Amino acid sequence: MKTAGESPLGTSGTCLVLLFIVLVGAALRFYDIGADPLSISDGFSLWYADRSWTEIFSWIPSWDPHPPLHNTVLKVWTLLGQNEITIRSLSAIFGILTIPCIYFLGRTIGGPSDGAWIGLGAALLFAVSPLHIEFAREPRYPMMQTLIVAFTLCAAAWLMRNRWAACAPLLGFRTRLSQSGRHDLAAEDPWSARWAWMAVIAGATLSVWLHNVSVFFLASVALAMLIWLAGPLRWNRDFLTNSLLASLIVVLLWSPFLHILWAQSTSLTDQLWLQAPTLWDIAWQVRTWFGANHVHFTSLFVLGGAALAGTWWVARHSGWSYVFLLVGVAGGPIVLSLLISYTFKPIFFYRTMIWVTVPYFILVAAAACFLKRAWLRIALLAGLSAILLTGSVRFYSEHDNQPWDQIVGLIAKETEPRAVVFLLPAAIELPFAYNLQKLPLDVTTITLPGPFPALDFPNAYPTDVTAGPAIAQEDLVRVRELSAGQSPVWLVVWRRDLYDPEEILLNALLQERTLSLTKNFESNIDEISVYRFE
Repeated sequence: MKTAGESPLGTSGTCLVLLFIVLVGAALRFYDIGADPLSISDGFSLWYADRSWTEIFSWIPSWDPHPPLHNTVLKVWTLLGQNEITIRSLSAIFGILTIPCIYFLGRTIGGPSDGAWIGLGAALLFAVSPLHIEFAREPRYPMMQTLIVAFTLCAAAWLMRNRWAACAPLLGFRTRLSQSGRHDLAAEDPWSARWAWMAVIAGATLSVWLHNVSVFFLASVALAMLIWLAGPLRWNRDFLTNSLLASLIVVLLWSPFLHILWAQSTSLTDQLWLQAPTLWDIAWQVRTWFGANHVHFTSLFVLGGAALAGTWWVARHSGWSYVFLLVGVAGGPIVLSLLISYTFKPIFFYRTMIWVTVPYFILVAAAACFLKRAWLRIALLAGLSAILLTGSVRFYSEHDNQPWDQIVGLIAKETEPRAVVFLLPAAIELPFAYNLQKLPLDVTTITLPGPFPALDFPNAYPTDVTAGPAIAQEDLVRVRELSAGQSPVWLVVWRRDLYDPEEILLNALLQERTLSLTKNFESNIDEISVYRFE
């Protein structure tokens, strides 16, 4: 019977188990991925992918507070097709690739005796996580960001496990002679040091080109490395030189975007829609990250308790340096995000930092290493994974995407040729037009308050949403002009509480026309209202 200090299945068996976990993760992410109609989020991604390279790298970042990396990759990816399956599968693939990265991260931190247990356990937890399955089906940046974070942490942890590589002169590109005249790296492979440092530099650079809050991730890793430098490394000059050199390279590679980032920080801060988080907001988002989304609240205590136990195990058997790295990346960005939110501008939002769960899964899986027998470890990891898998099953049963196909179908069934359809806000034209092209329907669509993206409007819109301003009284003149002599007239409103909180558009149409049909389409996150006027 296997005991605590032994690898669970040997090298070949471990590879087979990892392959099985990857296949499970792939099946959960690709299951029925094209069934839901195109949503607003999907529409945004398709719209970005259709822009020119100049627009992606200059114009879009001037009003959309994200670097251009994801839009660049997505533009290339959509050469394979522009449909529900293709547009969502990119994130699913990023999520699948993250699974082996998490395995190697856990294996590195656990060491030769327990690393396979931690790696396989963490990979399984991530593979069945409802939070990551949910975002693996959305064509936005979070899963690409998670993959980059996991990859970068693998390289950083490997350097910490192999001090000779971390302290190799000039990132491993120069060897140093010892007093005997022999190279002090003769017994090691300098190429390993070079590849590890290049991996850290590549991951760090890609992360900041993907999302601005990635600087919090890099700050957390840098702090952990500084603690390691001050402690076990005793201020080793070669490692300090390597760290400074790597940081300089990252800044240089990031520098073409820095002027856009500065413009965003000065001009877009007043347009972001986020509000300062309340204690309830913080608690809900922490639960979403660490308490297993779509699972009962009590799971937070079970998984949290396992993470605490795993933290203690890592501290005792691998060293506190790894604890500072994992806990720092799991908690540091949250603290920094809250600090910025309360002192400068609210930026605290769970979507932007789902990657903080990567080190969390490592710590949860490490709790199994306290158990003496292999079957007990397997039972514990299986039980923790079952909690998350239950949430994933619930996600599939409760998930209800925006039914834009039904909305367009209703208008097609109940309208006459050349009808006018007003869309508020302008962004809903993206999924509406996509579904409209599938039907032989001749209607005129008019976006309000202006064409998407609705930028530079003089109105002081109450919601301050970049590219999605709310309707205002002065916009009613345009509505009356465009609807004069037309019948029927349709109005489709998404999130009326944001974009027409006083219902001024609806009341204006009611004063001049007769309401003949009203239907509300509800999803699990919002509501879309459809009106027909004669």
